[in-house]
Amino acid sequence: MKTVEKYLYRAFYWMVNQYYWVKVFIFRGEFQKKHILIQRNGSQIKLVIKNHPEFVSEKQEAINAFKKKDNEKKLIRFALEQAIDGCNYVVFSKENNYVQFWTSGGKIRFDFPLNKLNKYRKYYYQVLGLLADNDFVRNTFAPSGLTFTDPAKYNKYKIDTNIALTTIEGYFGKMIDKATDFTELMFKEIYKSKKERLEIKVG
Repeated sequence: MKTVEKYLYRAFYWMVNQYYWVKVFIFRGEFQKKHILIQRNGSQIKLVIKNHPEFVSEKQEAINAFKKKDNEKKLIRFALEQAIDGCNYVVFSKENNYVQFWTSGGKIRFDFPLNKLNKYRKYYYQVLGLLADNDFVRNTFAPSGLTFTDPAKYNKYKIDTNIALTTIEGYFGKMIDKATDFTELMFKEIYKSKKERLEIKVG
């Protein structure tokens, strides 16, 4: 009996290992953004492949259901957790203002585009200040291992500028808590948002 159990465990771990290899392959963009999931039904475990629109729709439904809870900070964190689990982006909006992140590859990247015509240009230095308050430094000024400053303490942002558009990008990686705090502060301190309900969209 122990021999049978040993082979069953080996088979299970082999299946899990293959699942992660296939998942990495899929998330790189092959199969046109298909998603492979392990689902458990009682004692049975099965692999399910879903197309991206169906996958995103389920994530959006989960976020919408979570909106019934009163705590906005928990809602932001939950949405980020859902987004990095296979979505390409998540957008938070309130009172016609927004905070958006790219989330493909399971990592969080803040994206703030602005130009001379849109209203967000006036927030340029405030957003940079908020990033600095969260221990972000511009990528061109980030300390290296040769300095007396610990480079691991700092996170990086970069500024892309061309004739028509300037974009601030902040690399949060997998730091969900820091991205949650940053999002909350964007609405409270930068946009001065009131009590309007937060809207969330993943894609």
